[in-house]
Amino acid sequence: MTWQLPTAAILLALWLPGEVLYRLHGAVRTREDRHSSHVLGLALTVSLSASAHMLWTGLGRVTDWPLLSSLGFIVALGGMALRYWAIQTLGAMFTSAVHLRADHRLVETGPFRWIRHPGYAGTLAFLVGMACGLENPWLAAALLAIHGLAYAYRIHVEEACLRDHFGEAYGAYAARTWRLLPYVY
Repeated sequence: MTWQLPTAAILLALWLPGEVLYRLHGAVRTREDRHSSHVLGLALTVSLSASAHMLWTGLGRVTDWPLLSSLGFIVALGGMALRYWAIQTLGAMFTSAVHLRADHRLVETGPFRWIRHPGYAGTLAFLVGMACGLENPWLAAALLAIHGLAYAYRIHVEEACLRDHFGEAYGAYAARTWRLLPYVY
């Protein structure tokens, strides 16, 4: 793992400052959020603990899979780009908690043309890609399960809020877009 750790460190150094800033943006907890921000925080805590344990002990790590590492880091970089593209597309409407403002509008541009939750898809791709980049497919599966469940709840809460606010316009948008991954979900 001669080049994987420095590569992972660079990607994390690019990822973390933005995530900290984005989490502080619009972090007001509302009734609309239905504790989904807490669920995501818990998922992050559990996944950090699992990641530290698995990386420290080597549990689940495979060796000499340079293709897995290379593809994993490419997926992680793509996930990071997708997440930041989604946040930039939302602009002032982005919040880290589920909350709609009075002047909120339905965004159907940028990555939202194809998927309704590209920021979440980007985060999942980043996490799974990083684990694969570190040659640990078991960690990738664990992170996907932990964050997949947390995001499934968050998406449920967010889509209920959007349906209540936008009505049939959101229903029409949802009918022509994928929730998280084109042709899958």
